[in-house]
Amino acid sequence: MCRDTAWESPKGEKMKPIVQEALSQLKKTRGKRKFPFYEVVIDIQNGLEPAQRLAFAQEFLVLAERIKDIHAQANAHNALGGAYYQLRKPDESAYHFQQALAFFETLSIPSQIAKLYRNIGIVFWEVGDYNQALTYYQKSLSIVEDTDDTKGIARTYNNLGSLYGILNRNEEALNYFEKALDLAKKEQMQTQIAYLYNNIGEIHLNNGDPKRALEYMNLSIEASKTNSDKANVDFALLNIGKAYRLLHQNEAAKESIRSCQNLVQRGQDFGLQASCALELARIEISQGQCRLAVDHLEAALVLAEKSQVKSLLLEIYKELTETLPIVEDYRKAVDYFRKYVNEKENYFSEKTAKTLAEMETRARIQKMTQEAEFLKQKNEALKTAFRKMEQIARTDELTGLPNRREIMRKLKEQVHLYERKQIPFTVAIADLDFFKNLNDTYGHLEGDKVLKKLGKVVSSTLRGEDFIGRWGGEEFLLIFPATALAEATIVAERIRAKVEKTSFSKRKRIYHVTLTIGLAQMAPERTIDDLVSEADQWLYQGKAEGRNRVRSLMPS
Repeated sequence: MCRDTAWESPKGEKMKPIVQEALSQLKKTRGKRKFPFYEVVIDIQNGLEPAQRLAFAQEFLVLAERIKDIHAQANAHNALGGAYYQLRKPDESAYHFQQALAFFETLSIPSQIAKLYRNIGIVFWEVGDYNQALTYYQKSLSIVEDTDDTKGIARTYNNLGSLYGILNRNEEALNYFEKALDLAKKEQMQTQIAYLYNNIGEIHLNNGDPKRALEYMNLSIEASKTNSDKANVDFALLNIGKAYRLLHQNEAAKESIRSCQNLVQRGQDFGLQASCALELARIEISQGQCRLAVDHLEAALVLAEKSQVKSLLLEIYKELTETLPIVEDYRKAVDYFRKYVNEKENYFSEKTAKTLAEMETRARIQKMTQEAEFLKQKNEALKTAFRKMEQIARTDELTGLPNRREIMRKLKEQVHLYERKQIPFTVAIADLDFFKNLNDTYGHLEGDKVLKKLGKVVSSTLRGEDFIGRWGGEEFLLIFPATALAEATIVAERIRAKVEKTSFSKRKRIYHVTLTIGLAQMAPERTIDDLVSEADQWLYQGKAEGRNRVRSLMPS
């Protein structure tokens, strides 16, 4: 089976004090300064055994919930999903990945959302729901491609290659693996490169091309040496042995398998150890050394029983049943044949039960997925409603322009920029002349229409960086960022002239309105109130001089 690289564990044990210190520091830290501690905790516990990883992730989640930190909770759920996956508990794994996904979607972190889609896809892949797995891989791919996340694209291509490989769609699997390899080389992803060489070699082995398989397996071993990934070397050596056997280079095949045995015999991977012994038996059978083959097969049987991998047990019983008669041990051959028949019946009975269990698991995961999608949509609806509320709070209901609250926020921004970088800016107050007479003559509804149209006319005359809001009544406040008084006065005169030429009508009667505008430029030691007050004084100077004019410190 092609290797997937979702949860790599390169770091080893004895990490609990470091994790606890990181958790302690996280609790004391605020804001973005927490991020390094998130990374420390998650990175360290990825290197632990699944049971230890589960315990630490649970501890991390308790703390994250206690301090109500969404980012930490998201990471904790993601780690729990990985731990449960390694413990072969797909229901729990899917639940925590979905929880993590919901948190990261709230935080809008594309790289993490893509990673969670991949992880959920792997859970579906594990329970045999390949259509759902493909759906989630494609969702991940869409995000990483949109964000130009080259490493994420490489990992998702590897996921897709593994999926097509298990479906025996070798051409498509090879295409994805090769594209992933090109990207992994570009990004110098050494662990990923080693896995991909191994995966490509296995596809060539499945295609009956052991020579090509050998090339890639050897490349995988060389790449693994750069990051000390012994687990990948084990699989590569086993596959190299298979390739040499198919090429009838039996001594080279034995050497490779024995190298694999030397690496794995210290660990608890009884399935891999049994596979090595089975492969050695097949080599001996091809050389006519059936008694030696029986010894290897019986050793493989002991290991396979420990591993509880039923499909491997069946292979070994079958080989024993066919090999023992050759060495004239008919009694054992009959015993193993009976065991083979028995195990086969049990295997297919268990396989049926497992299929039903997997279907139930798929249904539960699908339900969780639907619930998560509902929560996501609900969350999006709340976000949309919140954005609308924010927009309403910042907007004048009549004109649709920013209101006084938003104007003050913009003014504070400009003052802050001025204080830090001494970038000048100018404000203007524009007042509609004789507005009371207009209301008395045409009615308040017509007055409202004039204010709306006036807002649009002034807005269309402003430069891209300029700002206008309704200050109150018939007054508008304008902000000219990074603009000195002289230049702002020119823009204000252009606005005044444009308004004067604009026609309004009521019952086919055409009329015109005018604006008076007062301006003031920000200066040292001035407050917002000082600035607005000066602009207001110049406005009233213009009104006193007869209206429909622009007034400031600049000469008329």
